[in-house]
Amino acid sequence: MERNGKWACFSTISDSFITPFMNRRRYDRWRKKEYGRAGFYPLEKTNLMTYEEAMEAMEIRRLDR
Repeated sequence: MERNGKWACFSTISDSFITPFMNRRRYDRWRKKEYGRAGFYPLEKTNLMTYEEAMEAMEIRRLDR
């Protein structure tokens, strides 16, 4: 997800960020290392969540505890 020109990966499994926010170039390098080049797609062609959606998911998980 992108916020203020920085990118981070949010996990819907843990409902939390699994990377810090970083510039796009660094984020793309992380994605290639994490997922490999074979299944690598540009960010524009991936499933992106908004920051607001992530915050909502985190709040729902917090309330469920």
